[in-house]
Amino acid sequence: MIYADVADIPLDRAPLLHAGEVLVVRSGAYTGDSAIVTEEWSGSAPGYDLRLTPEGVDSRYLSYSMLSAGVLQQIDVDKSRAAQPHLNAEDVGNVVIKLPGREEQQRIADFLDARTAEIDLIQCLRKKEMSLLQERMSASLVEKVLPGSDLPGWRRTVVKRMFDTCRSGFWGEEPSGYESDVVCVRVADFRRNSYRAGLDAETMRSVSPDQLRLRRLSPGDVLLEKSGGGEKSPVGFAVSFDGDRVAVCSNFLQFLRPAKGVDSRFAALVMSALYRSSRNIPFIKQTTGIQNIDLGGYLSQQLSIPDLRRQQEISITLDREIELTSSLGSSVSLQMERTEERKRALITAAVTGQIDVTTARGADLP
Repeated sequence: MIYADVADIPLDRAPLLHAGEVLVVRSGAYTGDSAIVTEEWSGSAPGYDLRLTPEGVDSRYLSYSMLSAGVLQQIDVDKSRAAQPHLNAEDVGNVVIKLPGREEQQRIADFLDARTAEIDLIQCLRKKEMSLLQERMSASLVEKVLPGSDLPGWRRTVVKRMFDTCRSGFWGEEPSGYESDVVCVRVADFRRNSYRAGLDAETMRSVSPDQLRLRRLSPGDVLLEKSGGGEKSPVGFAVSFDGDRVAVCSNFLQFLRPAKGVDSRFAALVMSALYRSSRNIPFIKQTTGIQNIDLGGYLSQQLSIPDLRRQQEISITLDREIELTSSLGSSVSLQMERTEERKRALITAAVTGQIDVTTARGADLP
């Protein structure tokens, strides 16, 4: 959330928002998305988005109409005319909607308020279910690889002694189209639910033979995010490299190669558990808006690890749990997608007169 001094806002050109106005995203990945301004946000600055101030139309009805399939199709055509998705006021002003009488607008809005509230509650519960799945998986991960006390057969060490190599990634140069082009794994390629990365990485960079010799990744290497992060996802996430092509990692990453006697997957899961238990937080340094992790301090933390055979057993057990959690999460995500589709279909049917909202409750609706 961004705050501004009201004295710095050109109120003559961009007056503060009022409840009932509709904001439409002007450009970017979410171009065309819209939402009604509620009382909670009344008095906020409009920012760069387009604003619709209803006149002679129920504001809620207008808001729902902007979410209907027909309107979104019109917007898709308009926003695709530029190289980057973009809308201007004329584009939105030319959008055609079905406009019944004011009383019918209010009945439709009342109906949709009630029905979408029910749907939104279901979606909220499913999001909570997703969150609980991840919390349970994280708790199991930490419990299995970072036990609270020393267990029989486990030995004390420091994190850095689990690795033979600790080296920074390399961004390289623009792709040349020749043999020097290799895959470059980025933080964006991290599959955070499975703690892996590389298999589906697509970014190509040109890397010299000398740099490649120093920084070529091997399956099982641990990739640690050393720079980047954000408020909701602090720096320090770690994954196993599972790519099957010649690859390096970006300069925002550190690659760690497990030492002899350390199972590579176990090492990655240990680094992931350190992150999930927030043991990365004390070592984060914030500079110019970018988080950096103090590698020296972070890798000097003490922990206990079992023998190689036990490491492998734990890794297999955790990967099974990760796979199960991922499968359950995918099922919940699919349910959410289908529910959202039904919500959009319901809105479209209501604002285009395909259903009679005065007799619709309890009927077999989308």
